[in-house]
Amino acid sequence: MSVWKIEVEKIEHASPHATVFRISGVLTDTREAFALLDEIRGALHHKVPLVILNLAGIERMTSAGVGIIAAAFTAAQRDGGKLCLVEATERSRQLLELVGLWALVPHSETETEALS
Repeated sequence: MSVWKIEVEKIEHASPHATVFRISGVLTDTREAFALLDEIRGALHHKVPLVILNLAGIERMTSAGVGIIAAAFTAAQRDGGKLCLVEATERSRQLLELVGLWALVPHSETETEALS
């Protein structure tokens, strides 16, 4: 049993048409994290125009977790959707800044702000 767990709550909004993924735990190279990436790609492929990743519950993020966010951002750009990060913890934000993703990926303070 892995001590690195991730939990995801998926919330679909009709107006505006968006899907929110509230992520908690450790974002790293686990089956669950790659299943999350598949879900994000699926939403974008099915023309959900806005996918929001709520990072408030992230306890730790590894380079693999950064890669998952980068892959989700690439999928959004490819499929004509938008990925937005919200409620990033200070540690997550610093890591994303370090690798240059924070400047590339749209981000908001809250889900409400991202949905408006």
